[in-house]
Amino acid sequence: MLRIEPVRRHMATFNSCGICGQSGETSDHLFHQCHMAMAIWSSLIKTEKLAVFFTRNFRDWMQINIASPGFYAREEGDWDLLFGSIIWLIWKTRNRRLFDPDYFEHESVLEKSRRLTLEATRALDSALSKFQPSHRSSTMSDIWHPPPHNWCKVNTDGSRNVGNGLATCGGAIRSSNGGWMFGFSKVIGVCSIVEAELWGIHEGLSHSWNLGERQIIVEAYSLEVVRMLKVNSKRGSIFTLLDRVFELINRDWNIILRHISRTTNKVADRLAKIAIIRGEVHKVFSVPPKEVVELVQQEAADCILTAEA
Repeated sequence: MLRIEPVRRHMATFNSCGICGQSGETSDHLFHQCHMAMAIWSSLIKTEKLAVFFTRNFRDWMQINIASPGFYAREEGDWDLLFGSIIWLIWKTRNRRLFDPDYFEHESVLEKSRRLTLEATRALDSALSKFQPSHRSSTMSDIWHPPPHNWCKVNTDGSRNVGNGLATCGGAIRSSNGGWMFGFSKVIGVCSIVEAELWGIHEGLSHSWNLGERQIIVEAYSLEVVRMLKVNSKRGSIFTLLDRVFELINRDWNIILRHISRTTNKVADRLAKIAIIRGEVHKVFSVPPKEVVELVQQEAADCILTAEA
């Protein structure tokens, strides 16, 4: 319990921080404003974002760090894991200093947090590796292939502007002869690339369901997202979005998830970028937009040639 709580309940009069000794040990102070916390965050946050990082209210501060890894952090990779590890270890360090008179820090909070993040990432990769066939990268086709008869194929992709964090997604639904059925392009907002990829799959599945399709092959470029969906794995802030995707996957229909190369996913990749270029928040296409017409026609023609060979 934070020391501010016993004081608020009239159970104590002493409410100084267990790390720096400053009066008023609140969550905002301990994890956000305490000198130890500030030193850690200052080494990880973009210089131009430091002022707003340290002045934003605590609830918004937590939400942005968890939901939008690239907004503050210099390196957004596994930021949800690192951020959570730092918060937990600050709390653990505070408690050890208060209740263990023999406590000695052999490893800094930041060093330990990085180690825990690395261990968690390795454990996740190890658990998921069985779902990735060996040597797939060398055997993966660079040609888009149509789905079997009575199936449709959904190709989706996410895109993210590194500068401002703005993300979009897009996708195409095509039939067994390579014919266009439906397409979409959508602006998501500021989020991680993993979330953008998940939104693409969510939108592709939603549109496929609404079209009455019940046998779907979903192809995406993000191996991490495909793995997460295959093992029902949840990562930090995106659990609600994952729940929505799992709800779609678990409906009464047949779904096959596949990871493909970027070359094979050109149509979806281009659709994901249309929203920003056109300035439209959400657009659906009953016919291929001009930006992908040639690609769609070429891939459909390649399908015919491959089938005839």
